[in-house]
Amino acid sequence: MTRRRLKLIARSALAAFIAAVVLDRAAPAQGAAAGKIQLPPYKGTLRDDYYPDDARAHHLQGRALVEFSLNGSGVPADVVVVASEPPGEFEKSARLLVKHLHFEVPAGWEANAAAAQRFRLGVRFQVVECINFSHCETEARDPPPDYGEANRTYVVTAQRRVMNFSVKTPESPGPAPAQPQGSQPAAPAPGYAQPRPQNAPPASGEPIYPPG
Repeated sequence: MTRRRLKLIARSALAAFIAAVVLDRAAPAQGAAAGKIQLPPYKGTLRDDYYPDDARAHHLQGRALVEFSLNGSGVPADVVVVASEPPGEFEKSARLLVKHLHFEVPAGWEANAAAAQRFRLGVRFQVVECINFSHCETEARDPPPDYGEANRTYVVTAQRRVMNFSVKTPESPGPAPAQPQGSQPAAPAPGYAQPRPQNAPPASGEPIYPPG
């Protein structure tokens, strides 16, 4: 075998070795990107009210970004507040809310890298208006935006009672239009009480007030 052929074989073997090393290093990175761990769905619902009392009293809206991991039972661990707006208002409530959440983790969660995965949950605190204790809006007015880096957003809503005492009043009556002979007078407009003629007996059920 000639020296030239030996050099060619050596170069081919070296190129194959380098390609194998590169592919071996790239495979885990591609697998991690393809198998990105998603935040599992919620398990059950929260029943407690997590809107801070002071924020509710002042109709204050805000948000918080909470980071955590999940143990084998789907319970958040190592809960940390990453950001909160306005500062010092919603941190405690957001952290407590996340600690009380439960998630549906699959079997063998702790046996793989999922237990070490850190998730981020945005908690949005918003206020909706209820008019006269009867009609509540479905959406908050100018709610805080969601965090772009959050895996999911949990919304906590408080109600703001708004009383509206505006009452519809009839317009000032103008001169009555002339009625053709033999026609019946126009019926009174619905929705307004008509004045009772002076010295007329009170209507049935109407209270009688003394003169003066």
